[in-house]
Amino acid sequence: MLELGRASPDEMVLAFVRGEIDSPTYKDAYALALSARGLSRGSLIDRADLGDERASRERANVLGDVRGYGRNQALFTKFPDKVKWRRVSLSPSDFFKLKYINNGGWVELPGDRSVRLGVAVAKAFPAVRSILERIEAGHPIPDLILIDDLKGHLVVLEGNHRATAFLAAGAPKIETLLGSSPEMSRWAFI
Repeated sequence: MLELGRASPDEMVLAFVRGEIDSPTYKDAYALALSARGLSRGSLIDRADLGDERASRERANVLGDVRGYGRNQALFTKFPDKVKWRRVSLSPSDFFKLKYINNGGWVELPGDRSVRLGVAVAKAFPAVRSILERIEAGHPIPDLILIDDLKGHLVVLEGNHRATAFLAAGAPKIETLLGSSPEMSRWAFI
């Protein structure tokens, strides 16, 4: 794993929203949350200014509306308040550490939630096939967001389909945001 530098919670929130805002599962919820708050996707997400504190608060509120961020709800149930975020680059020797989140259909895949073991099965998912096509066409793919589980694994907080597609495509490296906290073991989905 190559350390690329620190990242802020605001960067994580922006990466998270960018990773989900066009997904078939969450795009309507994000559109509704933005509309309810009278916000523009273009200025808040697509052309985001991380130096704008008000916009960063609004993005965090939108992520809270959709996924429970900052509210101890939904995906962020029992998620630590203080997480150290950093940018890292994973090489193929790190890929064995990747695990799916302990939630939903990901826990039904074969093995121990290992992304490497899930690739063969998960490639059949339409969302994974679509991302594979985008990778092969050279299109930019949003960052993954991972969590250090303090047991030698990197759990995918956001981007399970993308993680699967990266491994299926034989990516030589994966650049990602990685969060760590001594309290991470209390997170409901670790």
